[in-house]
Amino acid sequence: MSNPSPTPELWNAVDRAFEDWLAPADDALNHATAAATKAGLPEIAVAPAQGRLLQVIARTIGARRILEIGTLAGYSAIWLARALPEGGRLVTLELEPARAEIARGNLAYAGLSQQVEVVTGRAVDSLDAMIARGEAPFDLIFIDADKESCPQYLERAVALAREGTLILVDNIVRRGRLIDANTGDAGVDGARKMMDMVAKHPRLEAAGIQTVGAKGYDGLLIARVTAERTPAAPAVARIYETILYGSDLDAAAAFYSGVVGLPVAVRMGDRGVAFRLDAQSVLIVFDATKTVPQHETVPSHGTTGEGHIAFSVDDLDAWRTHLARLGVPIEREADWSLGGKSIYVRDPARNSVEFVAGRVWNL
Repeated sequence: MSNPSPTPELWNAVDRAFEDWLAPADDALNHATAAATKAGLPEIAVAPAQGRLLQVIARTIGARRILEIGTLAGYSAIWLARALPEGGRLVTLELEPARAEIARGNLAYAGLSQQVEVVTGRAVDSLDAMIARGEAPFDLIFIDADKESCPQYLERAVALAREGTLILVDNIVRRGRLIDANTGDAGVDGARKMMDMVAKHPRLEAAGIQTVGAKGYDGLLIARVTAERTPAAPAVARIYETILYGSDLDAAAAFYSGVVGLPVAVRMGDRGVAFRLDAQSVLIVFDATKTVPQHETVPSHGTTGEGHIAFSVDDLDAWRTHLARLGVPIEREADWSLGGKSIYVRDPARNSVEFVAGRVWNL
């Protein structure tokens, strides 16, 4: 067999050899495959050799917390969960309740129910809820779901990551169509948009790998989250208003830190959250259900509505540039009757408009 031609038949044969040498099937994996077949699920789970690759990567980085987007029947979740050390945790997200139940059964059969949580519902909604409640960062995030939503999944994966987190995205090459901007395929378009985001993202360094094997011709994105944070917000002339957030301080933290790019300076228990504006200034959001303390450096001038906060800035153009750099669209701009101007952006998690910054008269 000298100089064999690289045909799909050969790819499959090499994959089977890798499985025999490195990733032999066992009772739990065979059970998961059989359960998926019996339920008529699409044959889109990772191949055994790829499952072994996921396991080796997870063990290599010492992952204790793993997030999977796209459960199907739990086949890849078994490989990933087996890489966890004692006390480790895997959270896997599945849209379809019936599939989630099959996955729970397969994980229970594999003896992994205590290590794995299967969350049912739209992945974007589940991810937003995790961000809003301040979920601890994950060490490894595996995205293996609909490609149309890959840009949204990637954005939220970074928000749930730390420095050093690995983000793996499966099936991105789409049999080579990834490089074609005119396929009209929503999955291809989603993968392309995600690749554009990765290329420009200030916190990602990534590599793409083409693969062949039992699942045909495709590929994998491997991205590492770096320590670089979102760009520093422009200088603030003076905070002139603190607007209360009801009791939803987690929503405040998710919006002002995750969307606007203001780092959390300090969490004041259940009373409020302070966000760093610059070296001298902080923006404070108080819980309206608690007594609001007076703070000599943050004068309060009342409220204009739940969920809004306002502060004066010297350079509104700098804020426009800052928001554009973060990919935050401006909802609208408004002129003030006394000559000022303000910028509004939308908080996607709460679907509410937030008053971010205004150039106002001298207070």
